Amino acid sequence: LSYHTGLKTKTVFSRNGKVLYILIKAEDAQIRNYAEKMKANCQLEIGYSDLCSLEPCDECFMPYRLLAKPEEMKKDLKQLQKKAKSSFSANQKTNRRKRSSQRKSS
Repeated sequence: LSYHTGLKTKTVFSRNGKVLYILIKAEDAQIRNYAEKMKANCQLEIGYSDLCSLEPCDECFMPYRLLAKPEEMKKDLKQLQKKAKSSFSANQKTNRRKRSSQRKSS
């Protein structure tokens, strides 16, 4: 995964040692480039997603909820929400343009 995509990975065992987790970290541009290359749909299927794995982490993959004070966490989460909303609306605009151009070419 690291070799082919340039994503940063780290493997860790669960507390009981029975489960191995692979943590993946990447810049937004890396994920977008890889998704375009694989022609992947950027939407998450909520029924198949592990919501806990979407938890915000620091550069060492430690969950913020374990590191930050509640008021710091709230501020960081608000920033993430703003960023996600702007990214979501930008993706919607792009998808609308693609659908519109596909209809025109049909």
